Amino acid sequence: MDPAEPPVPTPFVLVTVQRSGSTYLGTVLSRVPGVFCADELFIASEGGLKPGFFYGHWRERVAADPGAILPPRRREMVESFLDAVWAAQPELAAQGFDIKYNQLAEERDLLPALRRRKVRVLHLLRGNVLKTHVSTELNDRQEELGRRSHGTERVPAVAIDLDPGRLAEALAERVRVIERHREELRTGLETMEVVYEDCVAGRDSEYGINARVLGWLCAFLGVPAPPTAPRTDLVKTNPSDLRRSIANFDAVRQALAGTVWEHLLYEGAPELWNPGGLEIPGYLSPGPLLERLALRAELHAASCLLAAQGPAQAAAALADLPGRMPGQPWVHLALALAQERAGAPRLALEQYERALALAPGMAEALLGRARVLGALR
Repeated sequence: MDPAEPPVPTPFVLVTVQRSGSTYLGTVLSRVPGVFCADELFIASEGGLKPGFFYGHWRERVAADPGAILPPRRREMVESFLDAVWAAQPELAAQGFDIKYNQLAEERDLLPALRRRKVRVLHLLRGNVLKTHVSTELNDRQEELGRRSHGTERVPAVAIDLDPGRLAEALAERVRVIERHREELRTGLETMEVVYEDCVAGRDSEYGINARVLGWLCAFLGVPAPPTAPRTDLVKTNPSDLRRSIANFDAVRQALAGTVWEHLLYEGAPELWNPGGLEIPGYLSPGPLLERLALRAELHAASCLLAAQGPAQAAAALADLPGRMPGQPWVHLALALAQERAGAPRLALEQYERALALAPGMAEALLGRARVLGALR
């Protein structure tokens, strides 16, 4: 950069699908000094016609030049709008906005424009696609009642009925959409994937963010992490326990029983989620999300078996999992823990060693190995 040129903010976009926590994450990021994340500037609704939004910008250009409405001018409109966005607040260190998958599809010139500008992409994933699906339905119901989906005041919770027969395919389609966009965003763009569940795990307040995740986000955006993790003013609308949100919960549970989706029903209900106390990994993984969901489903089932029938039965059930899911240290860790509790420390030691061969710094496996070595002395 020419020393005479003023610095410009690092441009970024926060990309996800609706009801995945982008409003929460955007407001938290905007509390980091030097960072601002705007709303959905490409939203195609009446609100998107306001000044400062893309369609409002386009309308202003058409008013000055009627030819700007013609399709060949669309790329020009996108380019001029992005120029205006990232020139508006030069005092910032990083500036971006929220954008949804469907908006990227509707504005076909947008993604190439982001690539040309070398815009950084925060790709927000919500691994529990069932909760995303339920949240969408709950949001529609709240809007029918005239309530805001995002706000700083609490609103009464509602419950909705789901279609059990169509639910599994709806969840599978959500995963396919995520994977399609993972591939697209990795092509020609510097992309960081962040998982909503990681953002809200281990935070110091209900409306804060995990400090470690915040550090990763700030490093990606090239800004210092604040000494205290900021909070959002938004209030939580939906309960974490899906039993309170799905009116026909029993029918839904029956429809999902034995599928890769079933365990998603219990995340947020501590007594149902991990009663055996196994280590169940998060959603973020270099591989496909569906494989991660399958791993979590298997470990959830083993945890339930461990609590209900004991470690020997759980170890027997887990015995073939390393062959079915090779390369997963969590599988060896779960089997080792069940064997250790069943009084088979030598077998457990072998599995802890295998876990460490796949993930040398795995803290849980290091601790387990130390325990069984101590028992064998």
